Amino acid sequence: MRVLIVDDDSDILKLLEDILLLKFPDLQLGVAKNGLEAIESINKIDEADRPNLVITDMKMPVMNGAELCKLIQERFPETRVALMTAFTDTSDCFDEIFFKPLDFEELFNFIRNHWT
Repeated sequence: MRVLIVDDDSDILKLLEDILLLKFPDLQLGVAKNGLEAIESINKIDEADRPNLVITDMKMPVMNGAELCKLIQERFPETRVALMTAFTDTSDCFDEIFFKPLDFEELFNFIRNHWT
């Protein structure tokens, strides 16, 4: 399973990276600081190595989570996109929405259910 985490908060990126790798040691994990960095990263990767799942924040500079989700759906429809947010304003683009503070068991179950 290949997962890309997208968040402009470096502390959250590090926390999620550490927790997910502890729970899923075989996970191939990447990080990006905003939606534009994420989409550029995905575009550079061979099709076989693209993320199965993108977990993104909503409010980020450069490109927000909803814009990122729409681009992923257009270009890489096989990739699932989950939102992490503290806000109630979301988009129907996402396959799953996790409200902050995160319930890690819900996140773990989502990953397990999409493990390929």
